[in-house]
Amino acid sequence: MGRKYYCDYCDKRLPAGLNHRKSHNQGIQHINNKRIYYLQFQDPVEILLNERTKKICNKWNQSHSCPFGDNCKYSHRSNYELIQLIEQAKQNLNNQLNFDIHRWIQKKLPSEILLPESLAS
Repeated sequence: MGRKYYCDYCDKRLPAGLNHRKSHNQGIQHINNKRIYYLQFQDPVEILLNERTKKICNKWNQSHSCPFGDNCKYSHRSNYELIQLIEQAKQNLNNQLNFDIHRWIQKKLPSEILLPESLAS
C-alpha cells in the first residue's frame, strides 16, 4: 500500500495510484479550484484587462448574487472596484519610466466609466 495523495487545491486525500491522481487532476472541480487559487496572485493590470472585456452580470446587478459565483463569465465588479483596480495599477506601473498612465487608462477603459479627477487629468 502506497501513501495517499493530498491535493492542496481541493483539500482532499486521494487513494494511492497514478490513475486516481490523473482522473482527479482532470476533474472540473480541481481545475476550477486551481484557477481560483492562482487568480489571487494575478496582477491588478491583468485583472483590469480581463474585466474590461466582460459585460456586467445581470443577476449580480439585480440581486448582488450570482449562482455561478467565481465561474461566471460576466463581471461582478462595480465601477468603484474598477477605479480601485486602476489606482492599484497606477501604483504598480508608476515605477516604470516614460509610462503615461493617463493615456493608458483612457485607452483601456470603456468610455462609460467615469474616473475621479485625480486619474482623469
